Amino acid sequence: MQVIFLKDVKGIGRRMEAKNVADGYAKNFLFPRGLAIPATDSALTEKKKTEAAEITARETLVLKAKNLEALNISFKVASGKNGEVIGGVTAEDIRRDLESRGFSPQKIELTHSLRKFGEHEVEIELGHGIKSKIRITIRN
Repeated sequence: MQVIFLKDVKGIGRRMEAKNVADGYAKNFLFPRGLAIPATDSALTEKKKTEAAEITARETLVLKAKNLEALNISFKVASGKNGEVIGGVTAEDIRRDLESRGFSPQKIELTHSLRKFGEHEVEIELGHGIKSKIRITIRN
């Protein structure tokens, strides 16, 4: 029986892949768990539309990633008596700033805490495996 996978099934098939599997496996395992659907003509047509939409979304994210790389975000933070940063900048602070600029990051990877004045590089994941690096400047 030919099925279209809705989710990745380890060792069997990947999401949106059409593949032949045993009838019993499809009826007793894949369909009840929502992992696959029968590969009918309408399902195959829908699969093509979904793949085209994903390609468009991916291309849009690549353009956004290039725009992000040119971006330099500056945060003004308070300093203590000895010139150290009080509080620092968190991933949530960066997320809010990016969202106010029209970006919607999926994940913000801080390799170290942003508790020192100066420039820092932060990796942002936009989705579909597209990543970009931005510069964060912490100033007094």
